[in-house]
Amino acid sequence: MKRYLLILLSFVALFGCKDPEQPVPELTLTSESVMNFGAEASYGTIRYTLKNPVAGTQIATSVSHNWVSEFDTSKDGTVQFAVAANPNTEQRSAIITVAYASEVIEVAVNQSGAQPAPEPEDVEFTATMETQLDDVEAGKRQWKAVLGDFYKQFHQEMVDAE
Repeated sequence: MKRYLLILLSFVALFGCKDPEQPVPELTLTSESVMNFGAEASYGTIRYTLKNPVAGTQIATSVSHNWVSEFDTSKDGTVQFAVAANPNTEQRSAIITVAYASEVIEVAVNQSGAQPAPEPEDVEFTATMETQLDDVEAGKRQWKAVLGDFYKQFHQEMVDAE
């Protein structure tokens, strides 16, 4: 009898005292998985839902490039971040990783490149044209001749550009 009682107590100790299984946290992205930004500095928000949170566990963020920064996870369901201005003309991309316990979501951030700087002015052309227009004003040149010379050069440059 003692033997049966010992076996019964062993089974109860092994199987009867287990904690009920904790539900596994579920982190789900509710905003777009790809976010696009212009070349200027901006801010973005990642939205998510969290089911079965674990006490003491926090949302963590990381990013593949430092031009995405200033993460704020203080408001439930959102991760806010800053995107620095892109001074280059090439588009750039980064990946933001949002993690909670073993759950991970990733969001791609794309940023347009800055507009290329305008071509520098042709200083020699501008100076020559100013002189010619001053001559027209002073009566030393005919305006039709100045305009005709300009148009011939302009037309040839347009033909060459095609």
